[in-house]
Amino acid sequence: MTFKMLRKGALVALLLLVSVSGFGQKFLWDVNFKSGFDNREYKNLETAQSATLFGLQFEPAVGLGWGEGHSIFAGGYLMAHYGARNPRYTVLPEIFYQYDGEHFRANAGIFPKRKAKGDYPKVFLGDNRYYGVPFQGALLAGKGETWMAEAILDWVGRIDKTSPSTRERFMVYTYATKSFGPFYVSFAGMLYHYASSEEVKGVVDNIWIYP
Repeated sequence: MTFKMLRKGALVALLLLVSVSGFGQKFLWDVNFKSGFDNREYKNLETAQSATLFGLQFEPAVGLGWGEGHSIFAGGYLMAHYGARNPRYTVLPEIFYQYDGEHFRANAGIFPKRKAKGDYPKVFLGDNRYYGVPFQGALLAGKGETWMAEAILDWVGRIDKTSPSTRERFMVYTYATKSFGPFYVSFAGMLYHYASSEEVKGVVDNIWIYP
């Protein structure tokens, strides 16, 4: 993408913001920055490689809000992998709808992983909680005085005729918790749907439950 194209896109976004400013919308902005260091220099295993993960993540976004908790955001995701050659940077767009109410919240589109509030076990998200690209799908969540529940759909792959081995894939995450005075119970679940491709037929569903 050239600078000229970026400049045109910024101009269009500015014109849109100005054109709707008279209809009760409000300008919103959101910026997230974090840097992580994880030393994993240990004896090689079959499931992991000995390495040190070090980098930064930057997610700026601007948006328009209206009504009671409705908003639309557009921004970007930048992940810098220190010392890496390929890829050294991961750059992706983020465009999403958001509703944030007193007892209910929702996201739809390409939205940051930090929108997930559930206490998911590391085995579910692993490095993706920090290094992972944005969710592509939808999130629904509700909460009360003593409970909270959340469900996320993350579409991570689709059948592609130009790449016959590429499978259709999506992830579903669920989390719920309920407190009883000083005690609480919680539940986390994950479904990994690994479907067919142009070359390979069949479906494999990997389901994990973490009570």
